[in-house]
Amino acid sequence: LTRFARIEFVVERVASLAQCGAVQGQMMGFANVSGVNVVAMDSGEARVSVAYLGGTESLKDALASRGVYLTRSGEGWTLSAGNAP
Repeated sequence: LTRFARIEFVVERVASLAQCGAVQGQMMGFANVSGVNVVAMDSGEARVSVAYLGGTESLKDALASRGVYLTRSGEGWTLSAGNAP
């Protein structure tokens, strides 16, 4: 049985609402993602909530395959593009 889950994370280096919308659109491009909501934006970062099918590891793998990395950061998660952490 496959289940849906939800994760909330911080997106680093978000300069504008348009850039945040672009991140939202990119996330919806993943087959296992069923919903993306921007929860908050503040001083260069955004908090995003994503509903997805499967486990956190499968989401991390799907993101990493496109050069986007979801990493544990203290008690939460951080999403960043570029080099693997």
